[in-house]
Amino acid sequence: MDCPIHKTNMPFTDTRFGKRFACSQCDMVSWNGNSPASQKTREARIGAHRAFDAIWKAGCMGRTAAYSALATYMGKSKKRTHIAQFSNDECQRVIEFTKELLNG
Repeated sequence: MDCPIHKTNMPFTDTRFGKRFACSQCDMVSWNGNSPASQKTREARIGAHRAFDAIWKAGCMGRTAAYSALATYMGKSKKRTHIAQFSNDECQRVIEFTKELLNG
């Protein structure tokens, strides 16, 4: 896997969480082959997951149905609806989707 900024190979380390790819020149990291992300994007993904998971954990709808609804909202196929691959802007849209669904 290559760093999207430096176009150099990102070596990996095996961890208890899986493979961690990291650029030696910046803060880009990828876990288990997901799209590389900066610290800011990783934090956005964590926040988006935290918000989104509240939908199915609260029993508002099942997890599969929640992902289907999110895919429709995002204009993506179900196959391409993975928060671990989303940009900062897409993560913000996940949070907005969650707020609309839970509050609205």
